[in-house]
Amino acid sequence: MAVTATPQLPAVRTTLPRSVVVAATAFVLTGVLRMATAAEQLSLSAGLAALFFVIAAAQIGFGLLLGIGVRRVTSTPVAFTAMVVTLALIGAWLVVTTTTVPLYPLMNGDFAVDVLDLAGAILELTAVVALCRSLPERIRPRVTWSLVGLVSVAWLVWVVIVVIAGLTN
Repeated sequence: MAVTATPQLPAVRTTLPRSVVVAATAFVLTGVLRMATAAEQLSLSAGLAALFFVIAAAQIGFGLLLGIGVRRVTSTPVAFTAMVVTLALIGAWLVVTTTTVPLYPLMNGDFAVDVLDLAGAILELTAVVALCRSLPERIRPRVTWSLVGLVSVAWLVWVVIVVIAGLTN
């Protein structure tokens, strides 16, 4: 009895850089997780469910545009905007799940960190890193430091808001 080897499947070839493929995949997967979160939010609030649905649709759409190689989507201004918005979503998730929001008591519910949220935040951060790596090498450090600066300023503003809210109570 002779043993025959099974033929290997051909490798998938793409003209897209690996970082763009990773970012596209992360955006689509994050969007799918946000859709599941939107379904969970329906029982709490139709407004929150709609917000999660819109975010999910935007993430899936952006990921698909990245994946099919739309050149305009990978341009520096669009990629930078996508990174800033994604970091803002991660920041909002961190604030809502780890602290109280002094000026918006509606957001001070019992929002435990669950697997969908954590996986979504990790995938969003993966997408930001991959998008940053997809930028031309000559501008990558400038964009990276701009993002670090924006995150730092946002954190400082948040601290000031919390301190002012604490002083007024």
